[in-house]
Amino acid sequence: MTWTLLKSAGSTWRRKDTRYYPPPAAKRAGRWLEKEKPDLIILDLMMEKLDAGMALSQKIKADPRLSSTPILMLTSISRDTGMDFTPRTAEELEKLKVDDFHTKPIKGKTLLEKVEKLLERAEKPANP
Repeated sequence: MTWTLLKSAGSTWRRKDTRYYPPPAAKRAGRWLEKEKPDLIILDLMMEKLDAGMALSQKIKADPRLSSTPILMLTSISRDTGMDFTPRTAEELEKLKVDDFHTKPIKGKTLLEKVEKLLERAEKPANP
């Protein structure tokens, strides 16, 4: 689902002079991130394993080169398990090591709005 969503959103992002790289697995994403420094990362909580996206977000935020890169986490875990894992506070987002979180399905417009908000926030100086 996330793969399809990102591929369709990619056509919109290309029109905005934005590149995107949608890896299908956390391992490939990890290898790609060793060489690249993206402006934003969108992860699925459940990639090839139940917690692969969370493990990758932890690794990203622990890397000084990538730690300031905003991460948007998407998941259908609540729908799949019947349990709500949605973080409700900034502290809960911090524990997940993500900057924003959204359950799937997510509408393309909502996804693009979240991406733009995270990119705008990342461009602002921390303490002017």
